[in-house]
Amino acid sequence: MKKKEDHITIADIAKKANVSKTTISRYLNDKYEYMSNETREKISAIIKKTNYRPNKFAQGLKSKKSHFIGISLADIGNPYSALMLKGVNDYCKKNHFHMVITNADNDQVTEKQNIESLIDTNVEGLLINATGYNQSLLDQLIDQGVPVVLLDRSTENKVCDAVTTNDAVVMQSLLEHLITNGFKSFIYITENIQKISTRFIRQSCFHHFISHNDEIHGKSYTVDINKKADIKTIIEREYKDHKNEQPVIIAANGEVLQVIFECLYTLDLAIPNQMGLCGFGDPNWTKLTHPSITVIDQNAFAIGQKAIECLALRLTGDRHLPEHFEIPGTLLIRQSTKRM
Repeated sequence: MKKKEDHITIADIAKKANVSKTTISRYLNDKYEYMSNETREKISAIIKKTNYRPNKFAQGLKSKKSHFIGISLADIGNPYSALMLKGVNDYCKKNHFHMVITNADNDQVTEKQNIESLIDTNVEGLLINATGYNQSLLDQLIDQGVPVVLLDRSTENKVCDAVTTNDAVVMQSLLEHLITNGFKSFIYITENIQKISTRFIRQSCFHHFISHNDEIHGKSYTVDINKKADIKTIIEREYKDHKNEQPVIIAANGEVLQVIFECLYTLDLAIPNQMGLCGFGDPNWTKLTHPSITVIDQNAFAIGQKAIECLALRLTGDRHLPEHFEIPGTLLIRQSTKRM
């Protein structure tokens, strides 16, 4: 019985090309040193004609180089995650790596299971956008020599490379802009800090800045973005108490920003004359609204690209001390913080 073309193997390609399986294997791994141009062209034509797709994972088991990169995301539904992934993917395509992506859905147990599964599937290294609750697992991976780079996360003890936005710098730039535009009452709204480093750093920078500026005052709130009624209550109370002090809300990320914008709209509070609005993250919708929203673009694409570059370097055997790379964020000043 004739073998189906979609089940064709290296042995079949070798037979058609009248060469050894070793020669085909060397061709598939870009090792052309002892191969004539005629042989290369013949193999290439047969592979194209048969639509042969090599089993990269099986090749990796033999060579100890799978070319698979494991990616653990805290929340794949966040548009910010998609932008980071695009940065990673662009590098992988150019450098013959393949991504294996998992989603923790902000659950620490799921995250632990995902990371363990990635290790079991022979990935060469890991990019982790952590939930914040599996530090012991991270320490264990490092002790075992698994190459790891943190995506938009960092650790105090710098156990591995980390890539984030320069949160402290851009937060200060944003707050200085708000003061210049006459805002005096600052409201910072974030999701649960948990053990997520970026959320902690942003909130800490906010409180530090407020405490060192006598001209302004501020307060931070931790919210569940699924409980819009609670968020509306916070906004109503803050506006009632500080409407004569030019209040402004700062959202900790793009998802929080969207919920706050919806709440301000339903409360019929005019932006920016009654309540200013700004935040971290640059979802596409923020430049399309009226008024357009002032945001800090965290350059998620660049974070993803830098992270995979760091990991690729580690995969070459580089053993320099772990580093924390800060990608410059960009303050995009728009109508929502320009008082009339």
